Amino acid sequence: MAVLTISSPILGAELFVGVASTDVSPEEPASLAGQGYLRISTGIESPIAANVVVVESRDSEESLDLAIMVSCDIAIIPADLLTLVREEVSKQFPDLDTAKIFLFATHTHTAPEVRLGKREIPKEGVIQVDEYRDFFAKKTAKAIVKAWKDRAPGSVTWGLSHAMVANNRRVVYADGSAKMYGPTDGPTFRGLEGYADHDVGTLFFWNKAGTLVAIAVNVSCPSQEVESRRAVNADFWHAVRESLQERYGADLCVLAMCGAAGDQSPHLMYRKAAEERMRRLRGLERMDEIARRIVRAVDDAYEVVKDDRHADVPVMHKVETVQLPMRPQETDPKPMHEMELHVLRIGDVVVCTNSFELFTEYGLRIKAGSKALQTFVVQLCCKHSGYLATAVAVQGGGYSVDRGVGPEGGQVLVEKTVELIDAMWGESK
Repeated sequence: MAVLTISSPILGAELFVGVASTDVSPEEPASLAGQGYLRISTGIESPIAANVVVVESRDSEESLDLAIMVSCDIAIIPADLLTLVREEVSKQFPDLDTAKIFLFATHTHTAPEVRLGKREIPKEGVIQVDEYRDFFAKKTAKAIVKAWKDRAPGSVTWGLSHAMVANNRRVVYADGSAKMYGPTDGPTFRGLEGYADHDVGTLFFWNKAGTLVAIAVNVSCPSQEVESRRAVNADFWHAVRESLQERYGADLCVLAMCGAAGDQSPHLMYRKAAEERMRRLRGLERMDEIARRIVRAVDDAYEVVKDDRHADVPVMHKVETVQLPMRPQETDPKPMHEMELHVLRIGDVVVCTNSFELFTEYGLRIKAGSKALQTFVVQLCCKHSGYLATAVAVQGGGYSVDRGVGPEGGQVLVEKTVELIDAMWGESK
């Protein structure tokens, strides 16, 4: 049973906050990730960024615990790319515990490919994947070190609002089958397979002078509104950042967190004509309409919680390697998948990560089982483990359900995550 709690700060502890942002847009044409076919970028429609928020709990000169969160406008975070970033941080600042660094992707499909050997690309006139990875790692590491060095006393609060951004993209038919992006206007349409999580979780960070320096925004939807374009684009998160910076300051760091959204999309699945009419009357492009909804939710939460700031909250960060059962294979009847799991408590809330395109139902199970007052689930973190579908999805079939870790492993992930979260609160009261 989930238990609402009030944070009990560690006596004498003080919250330190550091932020930094860096532009990681390629300086040359690049092969774009996603879509399953080769696309070479024709330009930059909006810059892509790596945004960093450091939190640390200190007792006088003693560091009690810390976390370094990095949101990246790319499709995925391969494990070897995380290693590159951590190694580069160690070169630039050897004393920093790089295990406390975790990177997560917004899952835009209009950013450079970061997987080695994914597809063959031209040798001339295009930045090679290994070259872009090196560029990305150096710039991201520099931003991490800057945020760490700039950390200073600050305060934080958390909020919850809602916005309709995601739609479940798996369509169910009369025969029990399911299809990603299937048509919904035929006689055999029976519904969408699962829930869409409309929570917008927010973390607001201030410096000691009372300036808002960062907002973390947790939305359970990949940034894929313009996924098939042939130019570099941060998708709807760019419009979100610009709008929030107009409201709260040009130097505001916006930490985009993609929640459990393996079966979700910003694309409309039904009532399209009515939605498009409203968009046209507002005079907005579809990406700007999505951003408008997210920004309104952030504004709504901010007005409610802005005076509930905490400068002495506990920061607890656990990093654990977990083993998840996979589907049986010909060569191995009981294969296991290794995953780096981060659970971070900041006051009454918790941020927990996974490496999957995680179906939304698993995120709901984690949120419902967590003892934290509010739980931020962040997918596509520290590794790319593919889709993690539910048992219902596996039964329906179709793309995204027939590989890697299955429903049994998904439930193990839920239980392990909740166990680590609950341990941070001790016995329920």
